[in-house]
Amino acid sequence: MVTESAPGGIDAKIVELVSAGQEVTLDAIGGVEAADESWVRSPLFHEVANAVVSEWGALSNSQHEQASGLFAAAITTTTSPPALIDTCKRIVPRASDLGIATSIKDALHGKAAARSDDSEAALAAIAIRWLAHLAVNAHAARPALHDVLLGVAAPSQQPETPEFAVAAAQAAGLAHDFWRDQIAWECLERLTDTDAEADAWFALGQARLVQALEADSTQAVMVGLVESLECFDNAKNTGEDRADAKLYAHIIRFVRELSNQATAEMLQEHAEAADSALREYMVGGRNLPEQPIWLRPTCTAENAWTLVVGRLHRAIELASDHPWYRPALVIGALSDAYVAANSLWLSRHDPAIAETPEALTDLLIPPLMAPFVERAENLALVEKWVHESDSPNAEAFARLVRQTAKDHLGREGEETADRQTAPPKKVPPGNTRR
Repeated sequence: MVTESAPGGIDAKIVELVSAGQEVTLDAIGGVEAADESWVRSPLFHEVANAVVSEWGALSNSQHEQASGLFAAAITTTTSPPALIDTCKRIVPRASDLGIATSIKDALHGKAAARSDDSEAALAAIAIRWLAHLAVNAHAARPALHDVLLGVAAPSQQPETPEFAVAAAQAAGLAHDFWRDQIAWECLERLTDTDAEADAWFALGQARLVQALEADSTQAVMVGLVESLECFDNAKNTGEDRADAKLYAHIIRFVRELSNQATAEMLQEHAEAADSALREYMVGGRNLPEQPIWLRPTCTAENAWTLVVGRLHRAIELASDHPWYRPALVIGALSDAYVAANSLWLSRHDPAIAETPEALTDLLIPPLMAPFVERAENLALVEKWVHESDSPNAEAFARLVRQTAKDHLGREGEETADRQTAPPKKVPPGNTRR
């Protein structure tokens, strides 16, 4: 419960402590019980929040309940964007651990849903980002984020301000990435027609890329890659040549051309451009220390993709130059590419949603393995490599090669049998050789 403002308020006390070089503690400001209206409206409330969170373990259950209400009231009542950011920064990352996620979720939900004017929309942009952060850590917050995105996706919804549209696109991208939320997809499609088009196209591109990676056939993978490439190109063209969009566009072009039997020379441009875009992206990401952790470029998936491309390109270079002359190098490179391709699921795939798909690996690896599965003596080189390799993934890769060889020999046997049982061809009159 918050009482009427006391003379001087909390601001004066905090300024006094900070000016004297003293730490802002609960004892110094009078304890949680001393809270009044000036506390939750203070632009310095983050100092209060920091003190409460730091001393949470020493508080009683009733004080926990009072502090939780104090946090929610501060989020609900503040009209200052910087104050809301500072307060959320102290509270949201710890909300789940402190057992206050529900009250914080409700406060952020209300703040993100209220967008009747530009001032409210600016606060809503901050709130939806922190609500997304909370939803990652606390399952109970996911329905609240879904509800806000549902309002954004509604066809009759009023135009969003640029600031909120960008934040909503980022939150929707996260919601689809983590939980495959269909409303998030619809939200992104609507936001491609707003001032947040670059962010919306990029997030939609990632959503379509995820759909491609989870496809159960190589044909469906290719269709998904084409659709995601269109989104990443749009993001690059509308987003001032943004590095992350360039990175994914070059990766997808590499994969598509590889599946069409492109040579190492033909693929080199995309491999080098992807690596350059990754470095540009990582450098840009260092300027985002104030963003919620989920929004900062961690480059986990981006690093994995670039690793796949680099290893595939290396394998193609080696395999194109009489692979049986250097079997250990070629097979090792193929094994590295196989492992890298499968590592993508750790970055972008939730095992609770679907089983790990294999269509992408099926698309990328078999063309490179052809020299080793079409001739028995070359397959023997793979077996020799397995025995000599110290790679923990050697046997898994060898099993894939054996199965591919078995399938290949089975198809050859069927074709031979078809030729032997086929009726003799009739020679058209007048075409008989003499």
